[in-house]
Amino acid sequence: MRRLGMAAAALLLRAVLHVSMVGPCHSRAALLPYRSYAGRIVGITMDATRDDSAGSPATKPVRTAEMQAVLDELALRQRRNVLLAVGSVVAASGLYTVQRLNPADPVKLLRRMEAQSPPLESALKNGKPTVVEFYAPWCESCKLGARDMLKLERRYGGQINFVTLNGDDPRNARMVSLFGVDSIPHIALLTSERALRNTLVGAVPTPILEREIVKLIPS
Repeated sequence: MRRLGMAAAALLLRAVLHVSMVGPCHSRAALLPYRSYAGRIVGITMDATRDDSAGSPATKPVRTAEMQAVLDELALRQRRNVLLAVGSVVAASGLYTVQRLNPADPVKLLRRMEAQSPPLESALKNGKPTVVEFYAPWCESCKLGARDMLKLERRYGGQINFVTLNGDDPRNARMVSLFGVDSIPHIALLTSERALRNTLVGAVPTPILEREIVKLIPS
């Protein structure tokens, strides 16, 4: 019995020593390394202070300065991305409008002006003065003056007819002969009574062209 009692006492002492060395499974010492690592992932950290009133370790999640900086940076990037997206849409829309109004290729612009021109026969019958421009795709002066002519057309289009014709197109051969076109560009200015007031041939400076166009407008 004495030996059995001593053996039991030894086992009990060993168990007590084992528990005191390992600690309870839910203790701060056992779980802190893992939870600290997890906390870094989700942006929290474990408070290393003790709750003296309770007499036990206390933990509370708080945002780290590092994580807050990351969140601020992400928010800033998101705002920048939104601004860039909006800016890209506005820029693309503006570029499309500019290209539509001012095509990079002046020959395409001249052809578009011709396509939008009223038929000459109709223009001469509506009681307004008329400007007839003969151009050719190979004519450098025509290309250089295309945008300026378009601006004048937009400025005075409500008072004057603007008719653009391709002098190289066989379909316009009769008009080329009628207006005596032998050089291009050839601009004929007709009054509202269909009388030929003036003819401008070659690379005419825009101010001079505008001055002659304004003379067609009835005072």
